[in-house]
Amino acid sequence: MISSGVIIESLKIDHVEKKWAARFLFLLIFAAGVCSRIWPLGNPDFSAVTAWIEKVSAATEFTPDLMAFPEQIFGNFLYFIFLGAVIFAGVLVSCLYTHMYVVEKTGKGTIVTTLTFFKRLPVLLLFYLLIFLCAGIVFGAFSVILTILLLPVMLLSSNLASIILSLVWFTSVLVIVSILFFAPLLVTADKKNPIAAIQTSFLDTKKIKSMIFGSCLLLYGMNWLVDWICSLFLSSNNSAGIFLQGFFAAYFFLVFGRLVGVYYDRAVIHPIQENPDAEL
Repeated sequence: MISSGVIIESLKIDHVEKKWAARFLFLLIFAAGVCSRIWPLGNPDFSAVTAWIEKVSAATEFTPDLMAFPEQIFGNFLYFIFLGAVIFAGVLVSCLYTHMYVVEKTGKGTIVTTLTFFKRLPVLLLFYLLIFLCAGIVFGAFSVILTILLLPVMLLSSNLASIILSLVWFTSVLVIVSILFFAPLLVTADKKNPIAAIQTSFLDTKKIKSMIFGSCLLLYGMNWLVDWICSLFLSSNNSAGIFLQGFFAAYFFLVFGRLVGVYYDRAVIHPIQENPDAEL
């Protein structure tokens, strides 16, 4: 079940006491996204690596020349790391928006809120490092097991196996996001350590995990739909396309941050006492 009220409220990223703070965060993500597209670090052209993978996959004999990596692979790897860093920066800004949204309800000033967030930033980085390490190990083992289980399907249709694998991966990521939904906020606002934040988030989202899952799925679908519509009219490589994609990327980063804050407000700060099972 998805609460339409929560979704609509999450779209109102400018509806905060300090509008200038929300607008500054939006411009920060927007500028980072646009600049990373105009002046990328590394090589964003993966055509040589893609062609090499297809060539190796179709080969019957594996010679040293065939197995040698393309020269562009270092630039592609550098760009991949750079792009991940830009996305992670957007995630941190989204966390800051959530922190501001929730702490604002306590009556504290924006400056105090921001200072508190940056004081807890090292712990937040430690939290994400822990999550990435654990997720890498779990998903790595899970991928091996799932690939073995899908071997009969791969023999029948590799495309069908790829679709199943993608759906399982996507669903697994959304489930983990639903469990850890409040954890970054608990690290910064409630000053919990990463383990305690994960445990508390699991308990606080106990009755609303399905709603969070549906809301995240809906926001992802909205973001994908907007990108698809934009791609019909504008190329992602021209200036207009880059600026438009940067605009919507910044918007949806803050929408997700506000979504976390709205759910936390309605589930933890001001929970519905009369009917615990009522729709948020």
